Amino acid sequence: MLNSTYDLFEILNSFHDSIAVLDSKGVIVFSNDYWKQFSNDNSGDLRKTDLGVNYLEVCGRNGNIGTKPSNGILKVMSAEIPVFEMEYPCDTLYSIEWFLLRATSIKSKPELTLVSHTNITRLKYAEELMEQSHTRLYEINSKLNSAMFKIVHDIQEPLNNIQGLLNLANDERHINESKQYYSLIEKSVFSLKKFIQQTLKLSKVSDKSEFIFFQTIFEEYYESVKYSENCKKVYLKFNTVQTGGFYTIKSEIVSVISNIISNSFKYYDKEKDNPSIFVSVNVTETLADITIKDNGIGISQGHIDKIFDLNFQVDEMESGAGLGLNMVKKSVDILNGKLFINSKIGEGTEIKIVLPNMRK
Repeated sequence: MLNSTYDLFEILNSFHDSIAVLDSKGVIVFSNDYWKQFSNDNSGDLRKTDLGVNYLEVCGRNGNIGTKPSNGILKVMSAEIPVFEMEYPCDTLYSIEWFLLRATSIKSKPELTLVSHTNITRLKYAEELMEQSHTRLYEINSKLNSAMFKIVHDIQEPLNNIQGLLNLANDERHINESKQYYSLIEKSVFSLKKFIQQTLKLSKVSDKSEFIFFQTIFEEYYESVKYSENCKKVYLKFNTVQTGGFYTIKSEIVSVISNIISNSFKYYDKEKDNPSIFVSVNVTETLADITIKDNGIGISQGHIDKIFDLNFQVDEMESGAGLGLNMVKKSVDILNGKLFINSKIGEGTEIKIVLPNMRK
């Protein structure tokens, strides 16, 4: 049993938290040994923070945390709240440490308020590490999801190419060439498998730039789609001028080009006699200027700002446009590039992309 305030103070001296007791006016009437030790260890002045000092005024002078502590302690003193707590950083002699300030009234002595400061630096660092780990896991998961979206979306054209070859191989009018078509199907399947493996591999190191030659990228893309039904109906032409070494993230630029052309194929104008897609690239030492222009159905001005939203569809009869163009916007952002679009209903769409050279 505690017989006196003295007994209470003796118990408080055994704690390794900085503890002080305030009277009804906020004046410190007791501070435990650890309170004094902390002040001495950090070149403090006990004349300003110990017995006889109004602690509410001390808190008010702390520019780092403002008047929140003094206001909270006053609410405890006036019995508005039973407990006040707040976390705050403190510049100690050697580092920045975190503390939990807690104020509560002493039940046996309601005119007195107990104030404690508990060092929670290790807990805060643990929380920061957990937050960093969570952020890192989220980034990894986002990259994997993006890779899977790209694979699912980008393999559609190669699969259409394979389907087109199968149709030719099974057509009795081309029975003599069927062996050649099956050989091309085998080659297409091998290329598709290689594409998936490369996409998965690059998704793990998607921030790694490498030298690319745009003409090679276009040739590889054309090989993956030239037997598809869309490529039979729409004229596709590439024009590349590359005078210097250009470095970028290959998986992202391949995704950008394939997705934009894929959407141009999908929304070609069936009423036109000469549906076409023109791709031009001008590469210098500092940037790549890519223009993809078609004479398709076009996009209304009211929809241009929305076409890069996930799941947005230009024509309700078609599906998936939003996914592809949403990935285009994300890839251009990753490449630190800029994207411009101009379109008119019935005339077609022009998309221009400017990418910086990521040579290190």
